[in-house]
Amino acid sequence: MSTFSTNLYELRVSNGYTLESLAKAINQSRGTNFTKSTFSKWEHGTTEPSFQSIVPIADFFNVSVDWLIGTEQKDQGKYSYVNSAAVADIMLDPDSQELIVELKNLNRDEKKELLSYAQYLIKKREG
Repeated sequence: MSTFSTNLYELRVSNGYTLESLAKAINQSRGTNFTKSTFSKWEHGTTEPSFQSIVPIADFFNVSVDWLIGTEQKDQGKYSYVNSAAVADIMLDPDSQELIVELKNLNRDEKKELLSYAQYLIKKREG
């Protein structure tokens, strides 16, 4: 099994996703078209993803592409990949800027709780 396969599996499991729920979450948030089967094949090393497939996965889990494919240690590149379109949107929105400033003061568990609450609000709004 490749480092990518191992890292993908560990990210998925440690964040509480099934293969199906991960595919759905990344597809919704990143506009991809991954399937449960695709993630299964990647995790088992049956197939390898294209670079275009790796970027949204790294972005989703907030890790660098280099860490995801195993060319750098996790602590060194944890936040090195930044989605420039998302940053541009935040820079235009004062409410988002204020939220980001406050977000930096939260620990990992608090950030996960905030993310869950934001997802709840979005689902509630969408009915």
